[in-house]
Amino acid sequence: MVVSLSNPGALTKDMAATATMTDSDGSDIYPYADGKLDYAETWELELKIGGPVLSVNLSDHALVTAGQALLTVGDKEIKDKIEAKQDEIEAQKESIKAKEKEIKTQQEEVIPDAKEGIKTAQEAVETAKQGVADAQQKVEEELKSWPTSTPWPPLTAPSPPAPSSRARRLRAATPWS
Repeated sequence: MVVSLSNPGALTKDMAATATMTDSDGSDIYPYADGKLDYAETWELELKIGGPVLSVNLSDHALVTAGQALLTVGDKEIKDKIEAKQDEIEAQKESIKAKEKEIKTQQEEVIPDAKEGIKTAQEAVETAKQGVADAQQKVEEELKSWPTSTPWPPLTAPSPPAPSSRARRLRAATPWS
């Protein structure tokens, strides 16, 4: 059997309780054993945000209505998290600016050097091309000056040099010569 009673705040959950009833003939009916009190309804509150509870607008066992503010949560923790993230973002922005400045400095140093190296290499290529053209022109001029109708003279071995006086003496001293 369930007995519902008004709770002005003096009764708590799991408190032992007994009740008597009166029968239709006026006699009392006593319970077999003590019972325990329990709340007819309980609600669990779950906050979507974190932070310290600043105030509670509840009384134990009081009735509440829809839209009633039950508690106030401080936003310090949230503000601290937001500030920490903003500081992190600012630090990242500074890091990006430093990297961009470093890249720009490297570009200002490297690109002119690279352009100068390219220019020097291009000049060397042009000089080499001119040298090849000059050499080719000299060969062509030399070939034009050679007679084309006369056959080439035969190649002959040069005459050996005359032996020296020491070589003559050595030859004279050897028994087999």
